[in-house]
Amino acid sequence: REAAQDAGEHREFLIIFAQHPCYFNMRFQELEALASMLGIRPEVLYVDTTPTALLESPLLRVRLPGGEATARALCERAVLIKAILDVWGTALTFPEAVQGALADPAACARRRAALAPPKTFQIRVVAFGRTASLNDKRDVMEQLRPLFTGEEVADLNKPETIVWALEEHTHRTDIKTHLGPRTKPPLRVYVAQQIAGGRSVDKKLAAGDKAFYLKYDLSRRAVLGPTTLENQLAFLMVNCACARPGTVSLDPFCGTGGLLIALSHFGTLTAGGEIDIRVVKGWRVAYTKNKAAADKVAQSRGCVASPPPAEGAAEGRSPGGASSSEKDIFTNFEQYDLPAPEVVLCDAARPPWRHVSAGWINCIVTDPPYGVRAGAKKQGRAGPAVTEHRETYIPSKVHYAEDDLTRDLLTLAAVALVDGGRLVFLLPVDLADFLGIDRAKAEQGGGECTTYRDAAMPRAGRQKDPRLCISETTRDPLLLDEERYKDFLPTHPDLDLAGASLQVLSGGLGRLLVTMLRRPRV
Repeated sequence: REAAQDAGEHREFLIIFAQHPCYFNMRFQELEALASMLGIRPEVLYVDTTPTALLESPLLRVRLPGGEATARALCERAVLIKAILDVWGTALTFPEAVQGALADPAACARRRAALAPPKTFQIRVVAFGRTASLNDKRDVMEQLRPLFTGEEVADLNKPETIVWALEEHTHRTDIKTHLGPRTKPPLRVYVAQQIAGGRSVDKKLAAGDKAFYLKYDLSRRAVLGPTTLENQLAFLMVNCACARPGTVSLDPFCGTGGLLIALSHFGTLTAGGEIDIRVVKGWRVAYTKNKAAADKVAQSRGCVASPPPAEGAAEGRSPGGASSSEKDIFTNFEQYDLPAPEVVLCDAARPPWRHVSAGWINCIVTDPPYGVRAGAKKQGRAGPAVTEHRETYIPSKVHYAEDDLTRDLLTLAAVALVDGGRLVFLLPVDLADFLGIDRAKAEQGGGECTTYRDAAMPRAGRQKDPRLCISETTRDPLLLDEERYKDFLPTHPDLDLAGASLQVLSGGLGRLLVTMLRRPRV
């Protein structure tokens, strides 16, 4: 495949990334993982230098061996790719871009094929870094007139070809836009044809492509837990793990199975570990979000609908109650007709997973509980356990230190992953460390911050440093420079760092999406 990739034609395309307020920094990490699944190396993928999260532009030029088929394969699976375009012409102004498109024989041939009747078309005018008025869009369309003969068929509802007219402006500027429109010329303009549309770019069209992950949105799921991972982030992590049919995946901290659902969607054999039996069985912790879906699952199981709880009673409090039967970890899998995962009640500090010399797991994807929203626990107690009911005894738990949890996770990955297998996990970080702020001195009163929870939820009397009130869309280079992350990331001699990207959270905290690769065994 690599020889064919080097010798074959490498067509250039323009990727438009979704400007997601939370996950925009993770776009290149996902792109490189999906490209690796298609056999495309980074040195072939990028036309210019390798980009980083410091790049503000949502546009990126790439080479895709395999042409349009590869572009569609990327767009069909990616979370952060809005569209992939075939550029007909690019310049500093639209008249120059049109002249370039007319002067390029290959671009002319592709344009004629895309616009030839009876095919229908639509023109979409988009400006990044500037708001284009209706008159601006009309002027741009007039400048594109030389590309058309007059015989083309326009259709604004169900076009077969979408022509993009893009202009990109400086994203950070001192110009006050409320005083009037920007007058500076764009950095670059593009005239291009949409080859593949992903995510939600076509949702307004009658025949628009709907993003595949929308049906798994948390608002539609039958059962949720208090810390169920956000849907798009779950699929983003699974894409970074390169999950696919014929592979085995594991989430050692599976909770209510949010990541397992995303893994199962892509056909991988899934397994999970969870220490809290209440989460797995649906006792006390899990709750019904989509009652219609939960009732449908209960009916398929032959369960009788539970009567309304008595006044003053809480739903699902009894471990044996009927109301908990449709709230266990498998309910959402039955809702979406997905294969049920293998779930093991276990302690991550004492992993029960078998040892295979060459490894047996292709990817580990997890969101460990670091104690911000849910405390990390492991089995333990001060003295010996004394009980007469050993069959139903649930061991007591103690605090699971953050450093110990991370060390055990990396050790599990080094032992269980096959060569080249991927570990993808979320790691909380204190942004004060990146910015060189000493919280103990800057935030007076209320005691010292010893955990991430203390930093995010200060005790009474402690005043937060206003410098740590950071927007989730910040472009601060001190926070986005990936080289700085290496000082804060855990390491293991058998694991290589493949990528890390930041999501800014509240309270001066953030979390890194970390991808590691298992080194080949000697």
